[in-house]
Amino acid sequence: LHPRVRRQRQMCIRDRNYRMKAVVEDGCIACGMCVSICPEVFCMGDEIAQVYADVTEENEKEAKEARDGCPVSVIDIEE
Repeated sequence: LHPRVRRQRQMCIRDRNYRMKAVVEDGCIACGMCVSICPEVFCMGDEIAQVYADVTEENEKEAKEARDGCPVSVIDIEE
């Protein structure tokens, strides 16, 4: 393969594998802060916030902002 093609394939593989997991632990008060900051990862369930997507390179900043802004500190992002 041409070096440029090889490099592009490696970048695609790296991007595809760049995933972190967000977790909402017990104690969520359903304030909706995480959903308002990062709706790409969090949504409101019946009674608490829920995670419905992985944290990606594109939304990592917002997901960490949601974690840091949680008033009861129940969001964890596992790398």
